[in-house]
Amino acid sequence: MDTAERTPDTPRPSDEGRLRLLSAAFARLRLSMAAMPAMGFLFGGLLAWLGGNPRGFFVGGALYLPALWYAWHLLRRYRREQLERPPADLLTTWQPRVRRLALAHGLALASAVALPMGSASYDFMLLVYAALIGTVAVHAAQMSASWQIYRAFFFGMGGSLVLMPWAFASHWYFTLPIALVMMAVIYRSAIHSHRFFVRQVALEEHSRDLAERYRQASSAAETALAEKNRFLSTAAHDLRQPVHAMGLLAEAIALHGKDIPRLQDLLTQWRLSMRSVSHLFNALLDLSRIESGAVELRPVPLLLHSLFDDLHTQFAAEAGARGLTLRLRRPPAQASVLADPALACQ
Repeated sequence: MDTAERTPDTPRPSDEGRLRLLSAAFARLRLSMAAMPAMGFLFGGLLAWLGGNPRGFFVGGALYLPALWYAWHLLRRYRREQLERPPADLLTTWQPRVRRLALAHGLALASAVALPMGSASYDFMLLVYAALIGTVAVHAAQMSASWQIYRAFFFGMGGSLVLMPWAFASHWYFTLPIALVMMAVIYRSAIHSHRFFVRQVALEEHSRDLAERYRQASSAAETALAEKNRFLSTAAHDLRQPVHAMGLLAEAIALHGKDIPRLQDLLTQWRLSMRSVSHLFNALLDLSRIESGAVELRPVPLLLHSLFDDLHTQFAAEAGARGLTLRLRRPPAQASVLADPALACQ
């Protein structure tokens, strides 16, 4: 990468991003070359109308036609190889080719200054230089996507300044410094434009990378959630069977030990404990079903008094076992809420 691309505040795009920048600069270079035949004939026609010799502009415009065909052929070949070769390979092969083409285009434009010398007026030569500097300025906003390409074009065009003492024999010591200042400003603007292109490409690549990471993380989270739900569903189902068996065992003991008062108290606590465990398993199962979206809510008016009775039954024995007294402030008898009965009990 060149000097303009190595600044600390300018991110480095990937090879694919640099290839996109090269493609943009190449397309702009071909567009610039496509305008040259028409510009040559227009400047030649104007010079002929002013009484000068237009032959150089006509010949130059005609010579640009095969050059334009060559650039079009290169661009087609470049786009075809984009589908077949990796970006790093393409950059190694095509960046020097496009750079040479840009340098040749810049030198050809610079030579346009020599075409009307000796037969053109001061005003016409001033128009030619203004058109050349304007071309450099316009390409600073697009061709600078690839700094190597624009720099080759810029310094090729800079050759026109060497001819300024002959183009403006009496005023070159004024026109040359003005042109140098303008070219320096354009060069600096091109550097900023190039850095903007690089930042945009790097930002797009970073955004795509973040989006891909988010997609992978989201997919992994969904997979983990599905596995957890399957585990909870399986565990709740498998553990409910021994709990149910323990409940049957408690009923069998109660049937055979009905004459033992102390045993009845213990069995009552046992039943409450089994009911609490059953509620816990149901809650785990319902949680997994809710997270997987398999639960359809059916809200109905639900009396709060019955919910508080269930809470007292469920936790009173546990509170007593810990030496605590469970007190509930029950709502009015007719107080109700709109809720799913099964989920509210969980």
